[in-house]
Order: sequence, then C-alpha cells, then structure tokens
Amino acid sequence: MTIKPEYSVLLRPLSDEDGGGWVAIVPDLPGCYSDGQTSMEALESVSSAIGTWIATAKKHGLSIPKPDDFIEAAFPQMVSPEIKKQAEQLARQMHDLRPGDMPDSSLLSAIYAEMARATIRRAQF
Repeated sequence: MTIKPEYSVLLRPLSDEDGGGWVAIVPDLPGCYSDGQTSMEALESVSSAIGTWIATAKKHGLSIPKPDDFIEAAFPQMVSPEIKKQAEQLARQMHDLRPGDMPDSSLLSAIYAEMARATIRRAQF
C-alpha cells in the first residue's frame, strides 16, 4: 500500500520507555501525530489524524495551514544517488527487506525529507 499524505510527515522511533514502535508527526499541524508498531503503521494512521485535525479546525473556525512544499523544494527534480542509496538502505533495515526488494515510495519520501531537514538544521547557526 502506498500512503502519500498531503502534509510532510516526520517518522521517529519511540524508545522502549515510551512503548516502542514509531511516531508520525505532522509539523505543519500543531499537535497532529499518530503512532504504530512499525513505521508504515504510523504513516498509515497519521493520514486519519490529518483528516481529523482538519475537520476539527474547520468545526471551530480555525485557519488550516497549507501543506508545505518542503519535499518538492528540497528535491525539485532528483535526489542524489548517494542520498537515495542511504534512504533505501535505512528503509530496508526498518522493514527487514531483502536487497532486491524496493521500499515503499512514501517511506522513502519521509526519509528524504528528514535527511534534508537534518542537513538544514546542522547548517543553521
């Protein structure tokens, strides 16, 4: 199954103290997140959380932030082969995939975005 949320999503592993698994956070929608035992479960469930967040904001007359174009801005045409290789390797480790198996493209997009954000954070003073 391919999940492509409208908003950028950060995927992070949860510590054992927090119950393990993964959390999916939507930075553009404050307080919008979901979790799952695997990164894919967290990504699948955050799509529902996004819909609920937007419906609640509409109900209360609050403004709804537009999705950022972070992934498109950071990776306008092509992801470098080295970054692509690192992201695919990480995704394979996350799902115990064999070398010939291709990871889900939504998961790769989330990994690309997180790698780009980390690079930007390191570059800022």
